[in-house]
Amino acid sequence: MGSSFILWASPSSTSFFLQGRFLFPNLYITDHYDSISAVFAIPLPVTSSPPSYIYQYRLQSAAPVPTTAVYTAADANAAVAYSTFNSLRLGISAQSVVGRLIRFWDTHNFNKNGDFMGITILLLDEQDSVINGFIPANLTSQLRSSLKAGSIVRLDGFEVDRIPHMYKITEHQFVIRFISSTRIDEVFVDGPVIKSDKFMVRRIDHLQVLANTNLKLSDVVGEIRSVKGSDLQNNAATSRIVVRLLIEMTVTVNVYLWDEVASTFRGLLKAGDKSQSVVLLTSVNPKLFGGELYLNSTQGTWFFFDTAVPEIAEFVGSVCDTDNGWRLVNEFKYESKCKGK
Repeated sequence: MGSSFILWASPSSTSFFLQGRFLFPNLYITDHYDSISAVFAIPLPVTSSPPSYIYQYRLQSAAPVPTTAVYTAADANAAVAYSTFNSLRLGISAQSVVGRLIRFWDTHNFNKNGDFMGITILLLDEQDSVINGFIPANLTSQLRSSLKAGSIVRLDGFEVDRIPHMYKITEHQFVIRFISSTRIDEVFVDGPVIKSDKFMVRRIDHLQVLANTNLKLSDVVGEIRSVKGSDLQNNAATSRIVVRLLIEMTVTVNVYLWDEVASTFRGLLKAGDKSQSVVLLTSVNPKLFGGELYLNSTQGTWFFFDTAVPEIAEFVGSVCDTDNGWRLVNEFKYESKCKGK
């Protein structure tokens, strides 16, 4: 026996696909059914233009019918009927995801004269899972304006592929690849509760294991002990900067900042004193040379100074007693007062 449910859509919503996906402008349902036996369109009186319609689909399927969803055009971005990152399947299919866009950056191929390849994005979902996505260069002009760090977004019409084994920036086995049919919309209504960010902070022993493998990029937290480089107050300069970073009580490493990342850090220096600040750096590549560990920035390296970031607060507590050894200067800086520091 067939089951039915009701959806709101605009009168321009005239197309749908039978292969597990019903597609309307700004409205996506991602479930699989065997067939559709009848479609009814009933106009309703409304106060806004254009008018809305009820579309009733009678579904011939032995599978359970999902919870009824009723939405008006104003709710078109509501986060309903989507997959979690851990339930994604390989290939191009009727899958949708909702997540917080925590970071994104331009990706260049420096083995090919720095050619622009596309935009890499990082998404976090309500299950605290992180997945990365990639927007190829030919789609960036139409999609870049939809990218806003911190926003909750819905993705539809993408391809799921296995993530490359090198330079991994998440623990997830898959990557979301944007294709010509991919749509990205910010979620304003009924969005899930998602943390503001997530990091992969590594300790010294893990960094040493990863060094020179290029398998995984890591996030690190530490206290800035010194900054060396030329033209440090000119944020247009992209020459190398060396940051001496205390990452554990007795462990200090050099962090080499390159290209645009060096330029960004110069801008932060110009905005205020960062000496003795505790910073979280993302997506650094650990290296060993002459038995000494150092860290290289990558195109995905971002800087976080906010003392409300849990990883920064945890670092302060683990390296030196907060009450006696560190003084909170402002919301973006701890000052070390540890003996011998």
